[in-house]
Amino acid sequence: MWSQLIVGFLLVISTTGFARLAYGVLMPFMQADLNMNYTQAGLLALKFGMKQVIMAGGSLVTVSFLFLSFSNSFYL
Repeated sequence: MWSQLIVGFLLVISTTGFARLAYGVLMPFMQADLNMNYTQAGLLALKFGMKQVIMAGGSLVTVSFLFLSFSNSFYL
């Protein structure tokens, strides 16, 4: 059980880290497609708080990995 918790923890940390590194590269393209400026793009973290946004993202990633572990085919 501990090994699974550690692996899940490391997955969340790595995906959060990768997201932070890729954010600067992807943000201009996301802004252009969504017609947003920098103020509008940063409002999510300001509205809900950094901790809540990171915890929600980490929880979503964890649940996604959990569902991914139950898939038995590529298409699923």
